[in-house]
Amino acid sequence: MSEPRTSKIIKSVRRVYNVGKYESLEVQVSYEEDVVWTSVSERCEKSNSITKLLLADFVSTKETFFNSMQLKAVTDKVVKNVVKDNSSLEQLGLDDL
Repeated sequence: MSEPRTSKIIKSVRRVYNVGKYESLEVQVSYEEDVVWTSVSERCEKSNSITKLLLADFVSTKETFFNSMQLKAVTDKVVKNVVKDNSSLEQLGLDDL
């Protein structure tokens, strides 16, 4: 087994929604994580877990803003197919993060 290594993984997702005439809303979620890994496959798994967590957080953040501001925009069908409403960390395979 090789020596444990540490990497900083930085991921971000940002989207601008048109919510009215001359009006837009920008939603952005960013993560910066230090991960310890001993193999490339372990690092990839941890990076993929961070991606899933980021995506779930983005969908939740976007929906919170839109609901609280009573706005409507094009539905993120692709994102909703990946992360279903009320997904738990365990369902997303993130319970070991």
